[in-house]
Amino acid sequence: MSEYSLRWVISPLPTEMETQALLNCKELIKKCTGEEYTIELLRSMPVSPTCGSLILIPTGIESQQALNENMIQGILWVMRLDAHTVRILTIMVAENHRGQGHAAEAWMKFRRLAMDDGARSVTLEVRQENDVAFDFYSRRGLVVLGRLSDYYRDTFGIVMHGPLRDEDA
Repeated sequence: MSEYSLRWVISPLPTEMETQALLNCKELIKKCTGEEYTIELLRSMPVSPTCGSLILIPTGIESQQALNENMIQGILWVMRLDAHTVRILTIMVAENHRGQGHAAEAWMKFRRLAMDDGARSVTLEVRQENDVAFDFYSRRGLVVLGRLSDYYRDTFGIVMHGPLRDEDA
């Protein structure tokens, strides 16, 4: 168990974040995925203003403070593809907080926001060797559409797609 409780909150969009906040997001992404992004790329991510920007932060802390003071423990960013489909750009939880149900909580919050905004399906890419994530998405009704070569720096990506269901797996 963690030494403090965490909660998922709606956060500013990357286009609205201060540089320090983006640097902190960049650091978390690097730690969780090994992927290196520039501040410019993060700032230009097409995150949906209605269902797409969640961060995992300590309870009792405001999102801006958590972003600026590097207290974020997870990120979920989503973009709109069309009126009924969203794409998860990134979902991650810091390693020391994994296995505590935080990803499931993020999924429930994201799913409700997306469905309230008219989305009915979701698509995403996952590293082919990320069995934990693959199982997580499969339990939520997503299926494999195909494989992308050279999608990630060092491995294949698996494209998954499925409905946003009212029930949680």
